[in-house]
Amino acid sequence: MVGRLFGAALHRLGVVGQLRTLWRQDIQKSVADRQALQPPAETERKHWTAGEESHARVEQITAQLAELTEACRKLERRAYCLEQVITRNRSEADRLRDFRLAIDSGAIARHVAHAIATAPLTQDPAPMLTIDRMFPDEVYETLVAAIPPVDAFVVNDRSKANYHSRRPHTAVPDLSHLVWSYLDEDLIPGTIVPALAQRFSAFVTGYYRDLFGAEVGADVAALPLEPTKGRLMLRRRGYHLDPHLDPKRVLLTALLYFARPGDSEAHGTAFYRVDGHVERDHATTYYPQQAGHRCEFVRAVPFRRNTAIVFLNTAAHGADIPATEAKDLERYAMQFYIGPPVDALKALLHRLPESQQRSWAQLLD
Repeated sequence: MVGRLFGAALHRLGVVGQLRTLWRQDIQKSVADRQALQPPAETERKHWTAGEESHARVEQITAQLAELTEACRKLERRAYCLEQVITRNRSEADRLRDFRLAIDSGAIARHVAHAIATAPLTQDPAPMLTIDRMFPDEVYETLVAAIPPVDAFVVNDRSKANYHSRRPHTAVPDLSHLVWSYLDEDLIPGTIVPALAQRFSAFVTGYYRDLFGAEVGADVAALPLEPTKGRLMLRRRGYHLDPHLDPKRVLLTALLYFARPGDSEAHGTAFYRVDGHVERDHATTYYPQQAGHRCEFVRAVPFRRNTAIVFLNTAAHGADIPATEAKDLERYAMQFYIGPPVDALKALLHRLPESQQRSWAQLLD
């Protein structure tokens, strides 16, 4: 009651109006002070824009610096590789000279042809040669010494890398270049393929008859044979390959082991017998277990020095290097396929009924 009477008296005296005016002035001054402390909207926008541009520029410079750092790292690595190449060229000069002499004399080719001609042939789970002392001992030692630096391999994943003599990933020593080019471009097509064709000649007609029928199969069997997909393989722990058959265009698969001094014979190649009739509905690598077939282990060919295995493409095979093996474990082997020229094979495939051509679609596309 007293409060209301006191308020009414203040109104009558005009005190409340004066206080409101003073409060309004105070508020306006406070707002003006705040606006004075803050930049105008345009200035603020320019400041924000400048800040964003600076931030973007810093990010750009940071990215460029990262790229330069990576480029420097690669250059340092290349410089190191070149230094190693120069060092190896100096230390391997005598080996290089002796290997050239062995090539020119024909001694390597004669030894390899004889080794293939006299190797025992087994037929379980498929026609197969296991060739001991594939190369003369001193030549084999040179082949192992000429294994290219790891940087020359194209890395597929942590457990798998491949070296291609025609397109190395980096510079290689002269001995490595000569050795693997000679195998890939001379010894394999000129000596190994003809010798293997002779050893497996009894199985060729039947193999192609089963694939294509009598008429087309006979024409495919009459085609010349050539090597394809040659590569030096590096495999490490964690590598696993389920039992499989190689692409349908392949007649023979060859594996040459290059075990180094101190390598164990473990983790070679396992071979399996496939139950039932295998009807391959595609032209690429075929995994029988995925199609419901059971694969029975038959035997393993150990990873033994100077050994080669060659088998008809009806043998399911696989490999495994457990992840529990030593971190520095390495397995080197050369693989190549043997079959008819692809273009000539394609021409004959077009003579097949359309229903059969569908199972070759990946090759014909």
